[in-house]
Amino acid sequence: MKLNVLEIVQLWEALDQVAHDVLVPITTEAQYEDAMQLFACVWERVKEQQDHPLGSLFLLLRDHIQAYEDQVYPIPDPSPDQAHRRPWPQEVLDFKGDPELEPFEWDRPEPS
Repeated sequence: MKLNVLEIVQLWEALDQVAHDVLVPITTEAQYEDAMQLFACVWERVKEQQDHPLGSLFLLLRDHIQAYEDQVYPIPDPSPDQAHRRPWPQEVLDFKGDPELEPFEWDRPEPS
């Protein structure tokens, strides 16, 4: 397929008029909410089809949402005294499963 630059520019200008706030990096909570709404709609269509025509929009939205969340809702690194703590609640770590259904051995050594 030959790249038609003029057609791409014209289509992009038309798209920008109706979807500017979701095409640019997110800087406000209103843009974030709009992007999340559109992301949910796109996800319902794309699911896990990597070759879906909306796949590139999915990736664009995902990256913009992630960047905004990283900036506005950062997850701090654990302090040294918290770094050794287990990431899962104890009841999850203690779960062994049903021995009749699960053929694997779930006993694991405790981390030191």
